[in-house]
Amino acid sequence: MAPELQLQTFASCVGRLSAVVEYEWNVSGAVSAETSQRRDAAVEIVAAIIPIDRSRDVLDWRNAAKEAQWNLLTRAELAQDSTEAAWALDQAKRLERQCTSLLTL
Repeated sequence: MAPELQLQTFASCVGRLSAVVEYEWNVSGAVSAETSQRRDAAVEIVAAIIPIDRSRDVLDWRNAAKEAQWNLLTRAELAQDSTEAAWALDQAKRLERQCTSLLTL
């Protein structure tokens, strides 16, 4: 994977997994250790590969992915239409799996 794509991929994963952590906390009052460990692993990878001049880009990618993941999780929970809710949950889980498949814990 090209360095730029690698950086963007892991920054996005930090955002997605951060949204999952916050969502778990808001829904159940607790965060699973596995989710937290995966998010922390993604953070460590980004910290190891980020060039000093790319911190703004990383923050932008991270925030955009976090917002998108949060919106999918919220849509899955609040959608009036069960088909829409299922679609949103499937998308959220698919994106989360894409990230977690990159991490070996």
